[in-house]
Amino acid sequence: MLITRLVLSAERFRQWSIAQFVFLLLGTLKLFPARGAIEFSGASRWLGPKLKHRHRLTMTNLRNAFPEKSEAEIEAIALESWSSIGRLAAEYVFLDELFDFDPANPKPGRIEVSGIPLFLELRDNPRPFIVFTAHSGNLSSCRSQALPSGSM
Repeated sequence: MLITRLVLSAERFRQWSIAQFVFLLLGTLKLFPARGAIEFSGASRWLGPKLKHRHRLTMTNLRNAFPEKSEAEIEAIALESWSSIGRLAAEYVFLDELFDFDPANPKPGRIEVSGIPLFLELRDNPRPFIVFTAHSGNLSSCRSQALPSGSM
């Protein structure tokens, strides 16, 4: 019983340590400008293969998903996947800066929003409504589009 508790405590501490390290990395990214940090985060294509167990699992899954692809193609897909994961983490840190939609400004920013009149009608007509959202790319931003308009 004591050994089990020690092993579980050690595992919890290991997971806590990893989480603290990730928070430190994300906090460090926030010290830099968004564009540079996001581009730099693409360098995680170099870090991913260093995580031997995870990279092996990635390669195995890709081989199973794409048996017709060569080993070089599988490796290229895996490296691009690691790069995408790094950029996604950095984009999450800078989401408040990247989402530059302003309903009062007719000039579009990085984010293109369609259906603005519908959001405004929902805001101005106080009746119950249901909003269904979907993921677009890596992030689901329908809720954050509605917030500036006062719809939610």
